[in-house]
Amino acid sequence: MSGFELRDMIEADARAVLSIYQEGRDTGQATFQQTAPAWTDFDQGHLAAPRLVAVAADDGNVLGWAAGSPVSARPVYRGVVEESIYIGSAARGRGVGRTLLNAYVAATEAAGIWTLQAGIFPENPASLALHQGCGFEIIGTRQKIGKMGHGPWADGRAVAGCDLVGTQKPHSRRWIALNVRLRVAVVLVLRLLGQAKQNQLQCNRFKCALQLGCGRRREEQVR
Repeated sequence: MSGFELRDMIEADARAVLSIYQEGRDTGQATFQQTAPAWTDFDQGHLAAPRLVAVAADDGNVLGWAAGSPVSARPVYRGVVEESIYIGSAARGRGVGRTLLNAYVAATEAAGIWTLQAGIFPENPASLALHQGCGFEIIGTRQKIGKMGHGPWADGRAVAGCDLVGTQKPHSRRWIALNVRLRVAVVLVLRLLGQAKQNQLQCNRFKCALQLGCGRRREEQVR
């Protein structure tokens, strides 16, 4: 394979897409399900757009794909999507995954999606490294998030895309900067209040000492 290019996924890609999907499932480290769904179920379970595939430049064979599923039907979560990316074994280690994921992030942002998230097994460090390399950050580990078909409970490492929900967005930068400034301001105010309280205490002690001194002088004068 000398090179690859990206394009939108079409129905004619169904067999190749599902084959790569099954290949990932066979590792036991990509998803909880063991069998790839039928194309109709895949089509209904994923957003119609964006869906991207990476194809070989010479023969057009599908090398990998990226698509997303809505996390909720509630309108307030319409911009939150769980992303999936699968790369065929023959295409791994050639930069296909990073190019595809970066393109998918840009496409979702252009489509008005504001949060991308993914669940990654701790036993899948390659996927975790791919996502972190594309600007995603780990936000936690969810325990017993699903049960594998062969029995044991599985944990999922939850990651979210910085490009969409973190420091990359201008409004997020402003919010974070404002948040930091507010915290600094609060600390400064508390310090000033503490210093003022300490000064007031010292002043009271001085007044008390002065009053005691004056009282002693008056007693000596009386004597």
